[in-house]
Amino acid sequence: MIDMTAPDNPTPAASFVGCPAAGERHVAGRARVAASDGVSLHVRTWLPAGRAALAGLLFTHGIASHGAWFAETAGHLADEGIAVYAPDRRGSGVSGGPRGHVARCEQALRDLDRVTSLVAEEQPGRPIFLVGSSWAAKLALAYAAGAQHRLAGLLLHGPGLFPRVDLGLGQKLAVLALHRTWPGRQLPIPLKPEDYTRQPAYLDYIRQDDRRLLTASARFFWETRRLDRARDRLGARLRLPILLQIGEADPIMDAQATCRWAHRLPAPDRTIVVYRDASHTLDFEPEPTLSTYRADLLGWLRHQAAQASGGREAGDGR
Repeated sequence: MIDMTAPDNPTPAASFVGCPAAGERHVAGRARVAASDGVSLHVRTWLPAGRAALAGLLFTHGIASHGAWFAETAGHLADEGIAVYAPDRRGSGVSGGPRGHVARCEQALRDLDRVTSLVAEEQPGRPIFLVGSSWAAKLALAYAAGAQHRLAGLLLHGPGLFPRVDLGLGQKLAVLALHRTWPGRQLPIPLKPEDYTRQPAYLDYIRQDDRRLLTASARFFWETRRLDRARDRLGARLRLPILLQIGEADPIMDAQATCRWAHRLPAPDRTIVVYRDASHTLDFEPEPTLSTYRADLLGWLRHQAAQASGGREAGDGR
């Protein structure tokens, strides 16, 4: 279980990795990346200990969460040889910038490119995979469509492409009226802890998480609509291998509509996995769903890493 008492202070270095204790298979660390406008972006890392990584995995989080929500799965993947990087979006977690605010989606894409460069620098020659979780699937889709030369694959986890939950009419009118005149005006994010998971321990974690966003700016919601309108156009450009993982009982996203959309994508290599009775955040599911989700994720990454490396076995560590 994620340790809510663990220190989570940013490290003011370009990158920092601690020393693994004896017998540990991965080491958790921190990185700081300067955005193009100078905003400091915080990145959590989980790197294999004592060996080269098979691949780099860049995890992007949802509207209200931050990179630590992926910590347990990230540690599991790092134990198996995957170097995992989880940035906090600007205005989220412990990254800089006004809370809950993104002035332009283009800036968020530039931020993502900066973190991708960090992964490429620290994992030279290794394939890089991008995960778009929940809201971040919109951003990941836009980035992948324009940066396919930098990526070996796109993963979509409970992607926020066909949401069931939306702003009310009054809030939508407020976004329309305020996105230019008062872009930083905060509006409630229409999600509650029970939308993410039904597991009591994880519900407690979410409720106690003082870094979870409860509001976002009018401009953030406006930029979200811009990304929504571009969804099909961007998807039509994808040629990367794609893995979609989604819960059948996801109360936030429409799983059936998402799967129909994914089936229509022109990308020749598409894998779609729907987890029966699973909720929104697969990392917060009970067993055996959790182990199945992680095994599917790791198996796909190993296969695609081997493909990207010219067919070499991904587990040989060379």
